[in-house]
Amino acid sequence: MAQEHCAIMGGYLAFPMNAEENSFINQMAKNQQVWLGGDLIGHNGIFFTSGSAPEGDRAIVQTFWRSGEPNNPVIEQCIQMLSGAVWNDRGCALLYSFVCQFPYAGACVGLPHPAFPDLKCFKKV
Repeated sequence: MAQEHCAIMGGYLAFPMNAEENSFINQMAKNQQVWLGGDLIGHNGIFFTSGSAPEGDRAIVQTFWRSGEPNNPVIEQCIQMLSGAVWNDRGCALLYSFVCQFPYAGACVGLPHPAFPDLKCFKKV
């Protein structure tokens, strides 16, 4: 569901490609649990970025898993960021907040979006 909400606004679920972006997403999430744009679905046990990102599906190389994670690939196929910017695998149908990422510089122009009045847009400098 989170991925669909981001797509409605022309974005996709945010996914950190390095430690700096991981920390930035955690700051945007105010250290709360949020969905990230990566999953195991259809990838034979390897986590990939969600296909809605401009770079498409690609294997996740740098990870920030909490100790002991991922630990349940059968029912926990999506990536959740926990407080402290560590990751956990979770069942994809659970409801959590999320951070959207937009592929172009002018993405914030249309905000606030009528369907998401509390949505804020941040530009990483």
